[in-house]
Amino acid sequence: MRIYSYLCKKVGDLTVKYSNLPESYIKRSYEQVYWRNPKGYPQYPAAQIARKKYRFTTNRPWTIQFSRQNERGTLRKKVFLEPVGEWKFFKGDRVEIMVGRDKGKQGLISQVIQERNWVIVEGMNTHYRVVGKEKDFPGITIQSEAPLLVTTGVKLVDPETLKSTDVEWRFTEDGEKVRVSTVTGRIIPIPKSAEETFDYKSKELYVENEAKDTTASEVTKVQYKAALVEVNKTDVGINKYEDIILEASKNNVDILFLTSLPKEGIDTCTSSNNYDELSSSLSPSVRAGGVYVVIESSMNNECHYEQHASYEYVVIDRDGAVVAVYREPTYFDTKANITNTKMIKFTTDFDVTFAIVKEEDIFLNGIDYFGGIKNFIVTRSQENIPLSIAEQLTSSWSYINEANVISPYGIFGGKIDINNNIKVAELKKYGGSSPSIIISEFNHENSKTMNVEASVKGYTDVVCDGNFCCNFHIKTSNYEPEAKYYLSASEVVVQIKKNMINLQTCVIGSKSNEGIKFDKITIKGNFTDSILYPMASNEQTINKI
Repeated sequence: MRIYSYLCKKVGDLTVKYSNLPESYIKRSYEQVYWRNPKGYPQYPAAQIARKKYRFTTNRPWTIQFSRQNERGTLRKKVFLEPVGEWKFFKGDRVEIMVGRDKGKQGLISQVIQERNWVIVEGMNTHYRVVGKEKDFPGITIQSEAPLLVTTGVKLVDPETLKSTDVEWRFTEDGEKVRVSTVTGRIIPIPKSAEETFDYKSKELYVENEAKDTTASEVTKVQYKAALVEVNKTDVGINKYEDIILEASKNNVDILFLTSLPKEGIDTCTSSNNYDELSSSLSPSVRAGGVYVVIESSMNNECHYEQHASYEYVVIDRDGAVVAVYREPTYFDTKANITNTKMIKFTTDFDVTFAIVKEEDIFLNGIDYFGGIKNFIVTRSQENIPLSIAEQLTSSWSYINEANVISPYGIFGGKIDINNNIKVAELKKYGGSSPSIIISEFNHENSKTMNVEASVKGYTDVVCDGNFCCNFHIKTSNYEPEAKYYLSASEVVVQIKKNMINLQTCVIGSKSNEGIKFDKITIKGNFTDSILYPMASNEQTINKI
């Protein structure tokens, strides 16, 4: 039952790609929501009562047939699925039938139904059924292909022996992820037909429909501007924030993040609407500037004869109204009565949906948890996270997930300009902006000096921290005798909330820009099976990692 509950709540990735439809649209097409809290009221949590399990069939989730098969009140026999790990079957693959009357025959996969671990093979595992039967008409008998389980019904064909084989995912020397036959070691490439969707055979041959499609130029252009002001550096009081908001307005900023705004004399232990003071004092300035404003406030309050620190994030729209409030304790084990949620969403008038989340939540949950959102306001961590996984992880998380992140550490995902103490970034609505990775400064004990002279011809070295080792292969295009770089390996255990995280890092670094241009950097290590976050120690290497 637990396996069924997990696998049958989500549409498969291949199904979404084949549909060529937004994942949010597919979800709206099949979901059944019986009741939800109204939007636009910060005092109400984003709660709803909805159906959680659906019976997936050969009918696609966005079709009327699927809705009819999952009508409310319909009772169906439970389906139990075997977890398959990483998916290995794609449309166009040649497979061999392992069960039934077609056992031993080979055919091509014509359809993949990932939600049920099914594939349909052309002309195989067929049966006859009658359609269109009526009282005065006998109907028509047609031949239909039944699905086969990928766990027991089919196996991929090795292109070298033309026989069935088990496969596994591996990485080539160039870092490319490929399927490999366990019998011969031959790479089994993914067929070109796997790119086929409901709308086109291949991406190269697709012609945009100007009447219906959002053109590529429209998607990739700058959609909105975000700005960040660090109050602790500019030393500005609350009475002078009108100037900052107006300055942001002159730069055509759409959303402004004010960090570390001083706020005193408000008791968060008992008051549930203490953000009223901020909104009322800043609303006239916000209306005059016509800018969305996100305010970060740090508070230290006495609750039950103890001091408890907390952060509060208030979102004010262009009309000066509060549209979202996010509050969290500084420490996860605080005893103060502070409302705390994992995520709060709000949608702006420039058609961008933001999620306000804690820094640790984006790492512990992953990008899929947020339901397709690509724009984030990331709050400060509840714990004192070490330098090597604080700003650096936020920026690299933005980089690998092609997401826009506005945080107290900076704005990641766009081209940043500094205008009179205001950091302004041009961001794309759907993410994928020019990535930026914060420059890291590590101080690891387990390090050695890089051989810069040997790196011109190609240089390989190994650095270990206990049982964890990093294998570096570096190729540079020039040699500077005075340049000093170091290679480092580190494995430490840190605590984020109540989770113990094993942090493994491989670093190529220097204390300054030494003028070396890197042609290629390859880093391999005996990492545990987890998420990898690339970080740059030199801006010149960002696009090479």
